[in-house]
Formats: sequence, structure tokens, C-alpha cells
Amino acid sequence: MYSGRFSFEKRVDLLIEAFAKIHSKYPLWTLTLFGEGPLESYLKSAIESFNIKEKVSILRESSVEGMYRRYLEHHVIVLTSKYEGCPLSIREGMANGLVPVAFDDCSGINEIIVNKENGLLADGRDPVVSLAVALEEVMCSDTLRTQLSSKAKASISRFDPDVINKKWIDMVMSALRQVEVFDYNNCSNSSLRHFRKYLYALKYQGKHASDILEFSNEPLTKLERLYYALLSESPLFDNRFYLETYYHVKEKGEDPLLHYINEGWLLGYNPSENFCTVDYISKYQLHDLNYCPLVYFYLFGWLIGHHPIHTGISRSPASFTTVPLRKEWQKDTDAVLKWMQNNEEWEI
Repeated sequence: MYSGRFSFEKRVDLLIEAFAKIHSKYPLWTLTLFGEGPLESYLKSAIESFNIKEKVSILRESSVEGMYRRYLEHHVIVLTSKYEGCPLSIREGMANGLVPVAFDDCSGINEIIVNKENGLLADGRDPVVSLAVALEEVMCSDTLRTQLSSKAKASISRFDPDVINKKWIDMVMSALRQVEVFDYNNCSNSSLRHFRKYLYALKYQGKHASDILEFSNEPLTKLERLYYALLSESPLFDNRFYLETYYHVKEKGEDPLLHYINEGWLLGYNPSENFCTVDYISKYQLHDLNYCPLVYFYLFGWLIGHHPIHTGISRSPASFTTVPLRKEWQKDTDAVLKWMQNNEEWEI
């Protein structure tokens, strides 16, 4: 089984192709895909093209309790993502005794699964063939499947909430102890400036802005950093929308917001379904604008009566009115303008 979103980074099509290679050898085995997403139609077409409609099902499960029951109906859980954080589906599957199968080059997953100990890791360099081999290995051996299932269930206990909570508490207490002994009087001026800049970003712009300030290996200009700080928490920029709409940005590993600020708007890309770049420029006659129109909207546009223009691609009926309140725009704008005034000597 697979459980998750049907989107390009999940690479569910690899699982379908791998299963198609071996399904005829194991007529009693079936594949169930639980989820939904933008690639659902594509995956259905792939299933038809491999002529395995009778063996593969696409289902949705609306409740957590229902999903737990589904785990008990299956033996193997597969995750074909190129990258992950700490995926919930694979951990839930392991906790319910399912044998996990994934790729050895998938970050996150390869920290949870130890190959041939509590699951199987296929070779990410030859994904379809190696995944088919791994699936066949676990499908044809009841003994191996039982061993891996038992060890998978035991190994996942390290993600128990009590264990994780204790680690967080220990980390926070350690940080507090370091703050208590921090010598502000004897630290270098550059260290103090760095510390103050970081705190300012955390206080006024949130985590995303503080992240971008620390991109020391990125050749970013001061304006790029300011624009990023202004838009990083904006509901008019949707990371998921941008990456799913413009696949090549994700494939190149580029930061979606930086891409939009520097290139995307020039190509007519939209930052979200609630802001149409081309229509905004056209309606308010901003053809001579030489920087990102969403930045212009936040700094000046709304003050003179401009409104975001919807793209017409609606995910929900309410999306036409899902825009930030004016007081929130003013808060963001004031923060960036204050930042510009107080940080002329920053070493960018």
C-alpha cells in the first residue's frame, strides 16, 4: 500500500511501474493507493496503460480511525518519495506491523529504515528495477516479512511522544543555560551584531526570514533579502501552489519565493491562486515596474486602493476573498521599512 499525496515529488508512478513488472508472478497480491492530489488522473492513466486495473485501487480514507483499520488489512507500506522529513504514514505503518519499503537516497526515510533490519531500501539510482526487486523479495518470503514486520514495530518506539517530548525539553533547557552564561560584554562587535540581527528577524519576520538571513552561501543582494522578509509570511504567496504549478522550479531545487522575486514574475508566473501577476500589472498600468509586483502591492499598492486579482484557478469557493487584513499588511510593511532604516551597515 501507499498512503500520501499524489504529487510529483512523491513519485507514485514508480511504484505503479515496479508493481506492473512483477504482479503476474504473485496473483494474490494487490496494490492500494490511499490519497488524492494533482496527479491522480495521471496515475489512473498509468494504471490503465500497464493493464493492471484489476490489481491496483485508488481509495480515500477520511478518518484517522479508518486509516488505522486500513493498515491492518495490508502487509507492506511503500514510500517512493525523492525526499522526506519524518513521514507520518511510514511510521504509522511500521507501528501497525507493516514492512516499510523505500529508497536508500531519500533523506528522512533512510534515517528511519535500516536496510534488511526493519525494512527494505531500494537503490535510488535505478528506482523502478530496484523497487521491483525489493517488493518481490518481501512478497515471496513469509519468513522475511514476519521478521521485518516485528523489527519495524519495535524500532518505531523511539518516535513515541514521551521520548520526543523529553528530547525537546532537554534541548530547550540546554539553550536556556547557554543564554544565562552568555557574556555580552566580552563578545566581539560582529558577534553581537549577528545576534541582534537574528533576534530582530525572529521577532518581526518569523522563522522564514531568519532562515534567509543565514544563507551565507547565497549571493543575495540586500533588496532580495528585504523582499524575501516582506513576502515570506504573506498569504498571497503559496509555496505549494508555486511548486506544483511550476514543476521545474522544484526539480532544480530552487527556493520558490526567491525564484518568483527574481525571475517568476517576469515570466508571468503567479505566486498563488489569489494573485495574478499579469492581470495585476495590466489593471494598474505597472508595465514599467522593474521589481516584483507583489512587493509593490505590499509596499504601496494597497495604500492607494489596489486589490489582489484572482487567477481564476479556485481550490475553494472562498478563495476569492482569502486575502490578508489591511492591519496585517501595514504591520509587515512597517517592519520592513524599519528594517531598511535601521540596518544600513549590514554586511550582506
